[in-house]
Amino acid sequence: MGNKAVFGLPFVRFAPFLAAGMLTAYFCGGVVSTIVFVCAAAFAVFCELFRKHQAQSENPDPPAESWLSRFPKLSVCAAGITLGIALMIGYMRFYCEPIIEFSDKTVKAEIYVTESAKLTGDGEEIIARVNLGGRNAKARIVCDERLEKGDYATAVITFGAHDERTFLYDMANGILLSGEAEQIEKVSSESVKFALLGVVREKLSQQLSRSLSGREEQLALSMLFGMDEGLSVSMYEKLRIAGAAHYTAVSGAHFSVLAAVVLGMLSEKQRRTKVLVSLLFAPAAVMFFGAGASVLRASVMFFIYSLAPLFMRRADTLNTICVAVTAVCIVSPGTVLDAGFDMSVLGIFGAGVVGTAAASRLCELLPPKTKFLSSAVTAFSVSVCAVVCTAPLSAALFKGVSLSGALASLVLAPLMTISMLFAVLLGITGMKLLALPVGIAMKIAVAVIDLFGGIRGMWLPLDFKGAWVIAALFATLCVFAAFGSIKTAKISANGMAALMLFSLVMPIYKRYERSEVRFVGNSSSGAAVVINKNDAAVFISGGGGALAKSIAGCLRENGAQRVVCVAAEDADFTGALAIKELSEVIEIERVYTNDLAAKLVGVPDARPAPKNCTLTASGITIAGAAVSESDVSADIVVYTGRSSKAPESSAGAAVYFFSSDEELPPNAYNARYEEIFVKLPEGGLEIAVGSR
Repeated sequence: MGNKAVFGLPFVRFAPFLAAGMLTAYFCGGVVSTIVFVCAAAFAVFCELFRKHQAQSENPDPPAESWLSRFPKLSVCAAGITLGIALMIGYMRFYCEPIIEFSDKTVKAEIYVTESAKLTGDGEEIIARVNLGGRNAKARIVCDERLEKGDYATAVITFGAHDERTFLYDMANGILLSGEAEQIEKVSSESVKFALLGVVREKLSQQLSRSLSGREEQLALSMLFGMDEGLSVSMYEKLRIAGAAHYTAVSGAHFSVLAAVVLGMLSEKQRRTKVLVSLLFAPAAVMFFGAGASVLRASVMFFIYSLAPLFMRRADTLNTICVAVTAVCIVSPGTVLDAGFDMSVLGIFGAGVVGTAAASRLCELLPPKTKFLSSAVTAFSVSVCAVVCTAPLSAALFKGVSLSGALASLVLAPLMTISMLFAVLLGITGMKLLALPVGIAMKIAVAVIDLFGGIRGMWLPLDFKGAWVIAALFATLCVFAAFGSIKTAKISANGMAALMLFSLVMPIYKRYERSEVRFVGNSSSGAAVVINKNDAAVFISGGGGALAKSIAGCLRENGAQRVVCVAAEDADFTGALAIKELSEVIEIERVYTNDLAAKLVGVPDARPAPKNCTLTASGITIAGAAVSESDVSADIVVYTGRSSKAPESSAGAAVYFFSSDEELPPNAYNARYEEIFVKLPEGGLEIAVGSR
């Protein structure tokens, strides 16, 4: 099927406009979405009436050059927008709003922990599924008792006020409410309600853990089973810088390898059995990996690919993607806001559609004597196009892209395939010898990640306004180059070169004019990250638990190459661990902390922090305090801890990290979900540590 025919398929035209309609309904409000809905519906009806009129007339086919000939095709697009708006409005009205009504209320409910508890210093922050008014909803809950993934419990939960500013951030992760739990009674752990295939996955991962250790174990569990909870901060950061973080999310590659192992056990004579197993494999894989949005997308695509041979058809990649997107978004409209789902769709579009088309064009240009390079050209083209097509989202969400993403992915792909194959065979047979190839492959994968992820310059910060637009234009030109004429390809290539040059120069300019303080934190600890050109300084307020990942991400996104100073007076054990993890990610020159933490950190040149420690950066004084303190004076005070109300502060600027929309004094700011920054005076980064 030619490119023109593929792009003209109904689902290929329907799915993008379905997603566009959903986004319109969410972002543009009731009035705009209603107007668009009415116009799109009217246009779809008009197109259908026009089609019927043409069918009944003597000349049913309008001239090919006439714009009227496009009406039947455009009706599918209009129908997609109409349905998308209707679904999102219905989803918000009949699902989200009834759950949001539980804001500012206290309820007793059964909860199921879906994500591992995360230590935050003075409590645990978990993501749990809660039944509210007969509707299952995900909620972020802070509690004092240790709860693990898979635990069922009953608890009295006090939900916070609904915060419009953070709703998109939470809804994109499927979370509609935040609150605190008390009177917790654990019902069971990994009870019979837990899916059987989920237990199989746990057993396989445990068997693999017994054969591997250290970073190889971390990487194997995340790459093979999507279990990234155990990834260290340094490994996560290196994966992100290397452009290989997507390997920790379950994708079609996992389905393909698992299916190859299962189907390989059946003989060629068992064709009907193979087809039946293929069809059953998609829902089984969902139960095995968990029903995440990306997993559902991959399962629908795999089901279509398996079903196609029964009808003597070949499943086209682009059409299959669009069918999968349509199915998943209709079942769960909120999925369109899920960043992981969007990244997986764009990634498979770039690799399976744009990449293969570009590879075919490039292979045609190869001289006859170099045709043997076709396989290498295809592999590299697929990898590059996957990175290019996901770049707009990467720029918007992670404020940058990896320059080594294509090459790192190219090397890691066969290593993941080999590891998955032998890991499954290890689980089936129990032969410990099969863990040896997995261990070797993971050692090589760790070395590759260390190589690319250890070079911080491989991460290109794109934190300037409109960066995602530039990335989207680049991706669009890449599509034109792959599917357009030779003339279009040349023009697109020139445009891509110009955008690439701009994308390389702009971050350099932004980096050398950057001089500001940014803030990251959780419910018990916070940090002020001072950025000046390539250098940074970090001031940690509170215990510092679970801050390493947030601080490392802030440093990466702002292009910091080294940290000249870390001040953490009140660091506890987890805070010391955070400093140690941070030192494994980026060079740290000096560390000021308490004696206990200094012994635990193991960072050279750790020094005792003065009492009531402060950090002065270019003349601006930064101090830390608990929310119960109100008499701390400094230019910036980073407050930590939980409170029902922010007290008046004598600070020039008081920064809090509240989970809900607390009422704040005029000089106070909530940095939990909003980007707050303070500009530093011009000049170099002058750091001084003292007492208030």
